[in-house]
Amino acid sequence: MACAYICVVVIERELMAFVETIAFASADKIFLVVADFNPKARHFYERLGYQQTGELPSLYRNGVTEYLMIKRKDEKSLSLLDI
Repeated sequence: MACAYICVVVIERELMAFVETIAFASADKIFLVVADFNPKARHFYERLGYQQTGELPSLYRNGVTEYLMIKRKDEKSLSLLDI
């Protein structure tokens, strides 16, 4: 079970690294939103260097707040060893 979790985390981080490489080739910032009912995803993005910059209540669903997160090109992510 632990191996499966680590493999998923590595895949998620590698996928985000790929997306960030493409996005940062033409932009200085990346924005994303995370729903308030998904704290694990929010923590994942924070570990990758994203910071909450705002809240968007009822953006997609009534009663659900989306957290607007940003990562700037010069901010560093934690390494895979920090899982």
